[in-house]
Amino acid sequence: MIDQLESIRSFGEEHRVPIVSRETAHFLCTHIDTTRPHRCLEIWSAIGYSTLLIGMHISARWWHITSYEISLPSYRIARANLATSWVHNVSLYHGDVMSFPKQQRQESYDFVFIDGAKAQYSSYLRLVLPLLRPHATIVCDDVISYEHKMQWLQDILAESSLSYERIALADGDWVLLLHT
Repeated sequence: MIDQLESIRSFGEEHRVPIVSRETAHFLCTHIDTTRPHRCLEIWSAIGYSTLLIGMHISARWWHITSYEISLPSYRIARANLATSWVHNVSLYHGDVMSFPKQQRQESYDFVFIDGAKAQYSSYLRLVLPLLRPHATIVCDDVISYEHKMQWLQDILAESSLSYERIALADGDWVLLLHT
């Protein structure tokens, strides 16, 4: 599985597909190993790197990942990458998570990973907040690199009961960790 992840990372770097940095990947692994989520939602899977990474680290007996990808070429690559892995408890959907029918968004989640269009993070958060289980966490990637696109954050934090922390990563970027 590690070889497959490295192969996907190499492909992403070679073809300039944005996938999580090694530092973000390490943070996700550590966080998932610690929190042990069962139901995960991923908002943009790109070519499946982070989806497989999350799947590798979920140690819960009954678990599932729901992931969305808006780019058709990336979705197809992610689907192929998932098909050749042992991570099978994944529902991967093509399209904009905001336009999916409400019945596909009725599950509840204890972990959400958001790494999509930074200007849309507020919409994504508003979408997922009602779907969170008690003690759920949300990880938002690239929150400092794109901070100018995220002026909405204080509004959402003021409206909700979320606590949060910004976590500096070794590569100079930050992730935002939100807690219910």
